[in-house]
Amino acid sequence: MWRRVSLRNYRSIEKADVVLAPFTVLVGANGSGKSNFADALLLATEISFDAEAAIKRRGGIASIRRWGIPNTEETSVTIRWADSGSDLDREFVEQFFSLLPDSATEWRFGSEWILSTKGGRGQLLVREDKDLEELVPRFGEELIGPRGMSLDGFVPTTSISLFARQSKPLTPSPSASRRLQLDLSKMRAPHLVSSRTELEEDGSNLAGVLRRLKAEGGVAFEGVLLSMRRLVPELVDLSVFEAGQFLFVEFVQRQSGGDARFGIREMSDGALRALGIIVAARTMPPGRCLIIEEPEVSVHPAAAAVLYEVLKEASAQGAVLVTTHSPEFLDASRDEEILVCRYRNGLTRVGPLANAQREVLNEGLFSLSELIRSEPLRIEGEPPDVIGSPGTES
Repeated sequence: MWRRVSLRNYRSIEKADVVLAPFTVLVGANGSGKSNFADALLLATEISFDAEAAIKRRGGIASIRRWGIPNTEETSVTIRWADSGSDLDREFVEQFFSLLPDSATEWRFGSEWILSTKGGRGQLLVREDKDLEELVPRFGEELIGPRGMSLDGFVPTTSISLFARQSKPLTPSPSASRRLQLDLSKMRAPHLVSSRTELEEDGSNLAGVLRRLKAEGGVAFEGVLLSMRRLVPELVDLSVFEAGQFLFVEFVQRQSGGDARFGIREMSDGALRALGIIVAARTMPPGRCLIIEEPEVSVHPAAAAVLYEVLKEASAQGAVLVTTHSPEFLDASRDEEILVCRYRNGLTRVGPLANAQREVLNEGLFSLSELIRSEPLRIEGEPPDVIGSPGTES
């Protein structure tokens, strides 16, 4: 699934207009604003459920607005998604919202809309102040018949995305983004039996998800096991057993005297982290955008190459956004999958790799990891850096 993302005044980002391929690698120096870009995608999802809580989790409206801008300037997020890159201009679903401060801690929606143009005929929900209008347009023609309702009975931080999820032409509602932030201590802890079928963001229900996959006996568990066998020497199986109301993960490893069982507490940090990423990728629901920051942390370089393959495969049914410094990830990615993030003069810019540097890669003069070592990656339209100039990355 392809996405077009437009941001205005979001944290360190003054303006960004980029297209995300189904598999996208975001590259930039530490502190350049990669996490701010990823967080905007997450906010668009969370605002659809509880906007007020989503803003509070980020430290309030002041924490997400670009520093120093006047209160009259909006912070806005637009996400458009479609099945292919060409459909981004034809058959798509788009979510837009803007936020304005009412005080240092209070905020309100400036405006919102959700538009679907699927099948050449779509539906548009528009918020203007306290009124919600539903417009049924034929794409490219005049709007047909607005139907309005008042939002006076709702709290002012209610998003119209709540209504979109109940509207058939707008189903599926704004495509969810999710960031994987694995907590190895929680993954190693015993897990209460539950019916949750998707891996939690911290990986705490790993045992339950593995048990479900193994019970189903499908290709998902086999894919997990085959990938882990490439990372853990002589791995035979991954098993889950129940004791009381708790689930425990074991891995079975071949040894000279026969197969030996080890608890998940004895698994290395790198292997456990890789297992969490692989399970998340193999169980990703269709249409989901999975965000993983620096998946290569704590893993062997050979494991990074395996993780790249697994995540690239998962992107075929949704989308994957990876922030990374890994040479294995960078060199395996195509130049059109690379987005460059740069912080200069107090602002973050995000954009495609400069054409001149693409040509260097396409001609085989450098690999991407070699190019990064020789000079900073540039966004298309930026001039080459002058050594010693303000804002030059080192």
